[in-house]
Amino acid sequence: MSVLLLIILCVLSPEAARAQGSGISPTGTGGTHVIQGHVYLPSGRRAENVQVKLQSFGAGELSVMSSGNGEFTFHSLVPGRYNVVIDAGEDYERAEESVFIDTDVKISGISTPSSRPYTLVIHLRPKPKAREDKPSVIDAAAVAEVPESARKLYEKGLDFARGGDSKKAIENLRSAISTFPSFPAALDELGVQYLKTGQADKAAESLTAAVKLTPDAFRPNLNLGIALLEMKRFEAAESQLKTAILASASSPAAHMYLGIALIGEKKSAEAQLELEAAANTNSLEVAKAHYYLGGIYWANREYGRAADELETYLKLVPKAPEADKVRQTIKELRSRH
Repeated sequence: MSVLLLIILCVLSPEAARAQGSGISPTGTGGTHVIQGHVYLPSGRRAENVQVKLQSFGAGELSVMSSGNGEFTFHSLVPGRYNVVIDAGEDYERAEESVFIDTDVKISGISTPSSRPYTLVIHLRPKPKAREDKPSVIDAAAVAEVPESARKLYEKGLDFARGGDSKKAIENLRSAISTFPSFPAALDELGVQYLKTGQADKAAESLTAAVKLTPDAFRPNLNLGIALLEMKRFEAAESQLKTAILASASSPAAHMYLGIALIGEKKSAEAQLELEAAANTNSLEVAKAHYYLGGIYWANREYGRAADELETYLKLVPKAPEADKVRQTIKELRSRH
């Protein structure tokens, strides 16, 4: 598929020369929308002077170098699907995120242009070195190495879990681990079942053991982060969820839970970035991101944006337990806007 390389025009223009290193693209695609974000190195530092490309089918490609603060911005974008591509050099894996900008939104039946920014938080991953690769997930091959007796107990535990019987699932998973202690998949699933039964401390214990066995695996790191969050150990949860994001930077759930942990630490600006990254997917899995994001916008006195996020939350979860309270809050926010 060929694209119009609009970046050539940007490179030749004096405006582009002035924008180099600012992180802000001097051109757009003729609309009113914005895609912006932050790029982080594996160490957690913000990545400066990294090339960020914005690709779309109809409008071609734009490019900018991230600022000294790791930020990038593409202004004046029309609705449509875009790919943000980051190539930070030979030491890091290529990162790519997809953003869909919807057409004008409707409020009370009236179509109005929305210029809401779409925010990404991108964590670069180091390229694995030869013969030092570690599994990023707990896969079937790892389970295949488990003794048959332990594997059968594990599979029986999974069957009970799928059927909603967490008590029996826990019994079988514990038996599987007793038979074969170095069983990360069983330890991870046991942690999940403990979370479902409100036993976050036991979940954290099981998931910590799973992470020790598979330190780079996404799922146990995510679940341990959630367990720590349930225990209100916000700083530890932040660290664990950032590790999960390094394993799967595109996971909206990891960004959402990290945002919630940052709220617990009163780091609202950082929390906003993570929650926006999750909310941009408009996935039911991360509906709560809109709820918490609405709270942040409300605290910032951005009443219109707060109401928009809460309305999106209700569209995704119309029968939420707090739905009536949220509807009343939306009315109050609209009256202030």
